[in-house]
Amino acid sequence: MCKGLTHQGLPCKRRRHSEYCRLHLDQTPIALYTPPDGWPSSQAVNVKVSKIPTLLTVGMITAHIRMLSLLVGNNVMFNRLFVITVVELLKRNAEVCLSDPDLQRFVSVAVSKLEEVPELAEYTEDFKRRCMASHRAAARKRLLSFYFKRCEDLCDDVIEKVLSFV
Repeated sequence: MCKGLTHQGLPCKRRRHSEYCRLHLDQTPIALYTPPDGWPSSQAVNVKVSKIPTLLTVGMITAHIRMLSLLVGNNVMFNRLFVITVVELLKRNAEVCLSDPDLQRFVSVAVSKLEEVPELAEYTEDFKRRCMASHRAAARKRLLSFYFKRCEDLCDDVIEKVLSFV
């Protein structure tokens, strides 16, 4: 059964395998995003993101980001809506973001904006894990060094040399 609400405020009666039917997909809460005061709700962000196709190329993503930037003005709420919408767009296309340096600049700017709000720390960390190439590389290096440190047969110099190639 769909968990969405109709325009009249009644529960949706459609039967689906997922939690929300196609009509109420924008009502799904964003994972780890609990909006602080003055920030847009999950539904407001999902309405914007749901209008954008799912499989995008680098050029299409930058075009959509530029199109969304037309909303930005002097209003703080529109600026915050723009940041969260861009973050969700980049999270949805994380595979493309990791390989493109231009999109990595968008990711680093979005991370710096999100880090200004301490209430969004978990959401920012999730975004870094998914989309920031440098964060992923550092995490991988930490994991490998953790496993190599457990090898008793290797000395520290060999471990550092192997990690330099990774």
